[in-house]
Amino acid sequence: MSMIYFKLSPQKTNTGIFILITLAVLASFVNAQDLPKPDLIARVSQYQGMPAIELEVRLGEGWHMTSHQPKDEFAFGAEVELANSSDPKALKIRQSIWPEPTVKFIESIGIESSFYEGTFVVILVLNGLVDLNNIRGQEVILHYQSCTQSLCLSPDNISTLVVEKGLLD
Repeated sequence: MSMIYFKLSPQKTNTGIFILITLAVLASFVNAQDLPKPDLIARVSQYQGMPAIELEVRLGEGWHMTSHQPKDEFAFGAEVELANSSDPKALKIRQSIWPEPTVKFIESIGIESSFYEGTFVVILVLNGLVDLNNIRGQEVILHYQSCTQSLCLSPDNISTLVVEKGLLD
């Protein structure tokens, strides 16, 4: 079972506790497979002459993902990693280039939030001289938190394999 939680401001504690209990009860009826997950497509690419991976992220209607560097101190910032990154011979990410997030004040939780919506691309610039053909099949893992205007799901992750040439080539 995935846990759903609601962020509370000090002024809304009593109402927030009621909402939290209500959401917890509702969450117990939600099957984990029914929760929205982003669609991912990872492509071999180049960025300013460096080998790279383009990670296209597509979010479902009505959902957004907490940004890479969230404004809210309690939010879980999105991160990307390559599988087997602890292996010295594995590919390494030199730099992650994230799009500018949407910044909006969310009245229901009383905070300014930064997030991504719809479809966006994260560029993963790789370290060193890498044969672009060796990038295909690399597993890319996205760590994220999905939210609506009134609730956020527990942080989760999803992965995909790099499959084809990218859009930036």
